[in-house]
Amino acid sequence: MKKMIMASIGAGLSATLLHVGPAFAAQDTPSPAPDSEQVEILARAPDCVAGWVNRGTITQTAYAQNQCGHGMRLKIIWAYGADGTCSWVEHQGTIGSRVAIEPRRFDGVNLC
Repeated sequence: MKKMIMASIGAGLSATLLHVGPAFAAQDTPSPAPDSEQVEILARAPDCVAGWVNRGTITQTAYAQNQCGHGMRLKIIWAYGADGTCSWVEHQGTIGSRVAIEPRRFDGVNLC
């Protein structure tokens, strides 16, 4: 009788382990890559792009000026919230982004 109960428990345990096995394999499969339209690759803007910030009483405005000799897409980066929009900036062109003073911090200019 003991052997019969142990065999029954062993069979149930084996069935449970077999059932759990494929679930772990599915989790190890990498997720598909996102659409290229959803991915935005940012890199630090080259040294020929000037970035600065003017602080007022309530707001601050960051600027980026393209001095590189050709147009490029630039974005102003802010800490603690949304960044500026990605914009095409011609040679000698300037973009700006205004945010509240606190808690935001100007983190520079990136390519986008």
